[in-house]
Amino acid sequence: MTAEKLSRIFQQVSANTVYLTDDSNVALFPGGVSGVFSTLDLTPKGHYEVHGEDMDSTPAGSTSQRFAFMRTPAAASAGSASQRVTPSPSTATKTFQRSVYLAEVVGGRLIPNRMVVVRFLECDASLQGIVGKVQDAIGNYNPIILTDAQGNAILESEGTTGSQYWKQNARKILAVPEQDFNSLQGTKRKRLSSRKDDDTAGLGEVSDKIEELVMASQNLPAVTAAIKELTDLAVTQRVSLTAPKLQTIKEGFSCVGSTPNVEYVVNVDPTCCL
Repeated sequence: MTAEKLSRIFQQVSANTVYLTDDSNVALFPGGVSGVFSTLDLTPKGHYEVHGEDMDSTPAGSTSQRFAFMRTPAAASAGSASQRVTPSPSTATKTFQRSVYLAEVVGGRLIPNRMVVVRFLECDASLQGIVGKVQDAIGNYNPIILTDAQGNAILESEGTTGSQYWKQNARKILAVPEQDFNSLQGTKRKRLSSRKDDDTAGLGEVSDKIEELVMASQNLPAVTAAIKELTDLAVTQRVSLTAPKLQTIKEGFSCVGSTPNVEYVVNVDPTCCL
């Protein structure tokens, strides 16, 4: 969209003085050389009003500066153009907007339940400036804390000052009542403290087990030596039986009515001795 096209559509407006205003009464001017309105300044499906001086009241070849729009009575607007405030287009104030989620603490977590869209100027692009905009939007001036999506509080710093940080809607920002935020932080600290105690106790148990294993491993050589001694003793102390003793043992496993010629009883059947 160019100033020349708007001048043709609205035939009573001079192309040299045409400009737009949005719903917030912020003036938008075309480029000084090209006469083109930047698409970065325009919001899709936004509502804009066209303003400028009448072609009849503008002398031919006039290159007078465009003026910022101010809502004034019709009688006052009919005054001389020289009596109007005519700042340079470069001084036109640009507005930004961003979404802020209103969250509450549920089960130790931040849960967003509402969202508010705030509009701000470059001079408002700071932590306290955005906090004030959110409070104005919700009509509640109790202290609030702005956090990121993980619940970490955003601190005022050089990096959070300026529209470059706040106009990025891809970065999710939560607004939490200060009292709820402090309660959440206390819960997190208790949880971390309890986890550290459990970790310390677990490490103590592991340390005790390691000490037991070390002590047991130190005794292994002695146990092995004792077993070897017993094995050697069993080999050297083999029992040798004489023939009469063997005969007595054989008779003990034989049945009282068995055949005399049988010297060895391989399978002992208890029923044959009844």
